[in-house]
Amino acid sequence: SDGSACYGGPSFAQPRRQNLNRTRIRFTARILRAIMDSMDINGIKQAIEAEIVEGTEPESGVEILSACGADLMSDVMAFVKDQVLLLTGLINVQVIRTAMLMDIQAVCFVRGKAPNPEMVELAKENGIVLLRTKLPMFLACGKLYEAGVRQGGVRKID
Repeated sequence: SDGSACYGGPSFAQPRRQNLNRTRIRFTARILRAIMDSMDINGIKQAIEAEIVEGTEPESGVEILSACGADLMSDVMAFVKDQVLLLTGLINVQVIRTAMLMDIQAVCFVRGKAPNPEMVELAKENGIVLLRTKLPMFLACGKLYEAGVRQGGVRKID
């Protein structure tokens, strides 16, 4: 034997390569997470087993960067960021008016709830996509996170 194993020879090269490969994998995973942080409406629909409410289909690609689950529209107005999907169990026209005010492009109603005709008409007039899912809010938010929507839909609270 040439004794190379004792002084960092060939037997130490393999762990070094493994560490380099782990670093590459972590870096690639970070890049993929950054890319996956946005999702289009069809991806959202599939992730939370939702359907688009008739008449509110998107005319162009709507990209969602984050999601926010809330029933208090005052919280939505105080904390919501851009390009957010609003998940709510609240069924009244104030949801659509809040979405208009905050430039929210998509609203999903949870627990199988359906918007009334006045809400659908107002959403249609303002280009807001309406979805509905039978999932409860907690599971819908979790499935979106699992699918890659990992940014919180609210601004940092001090």
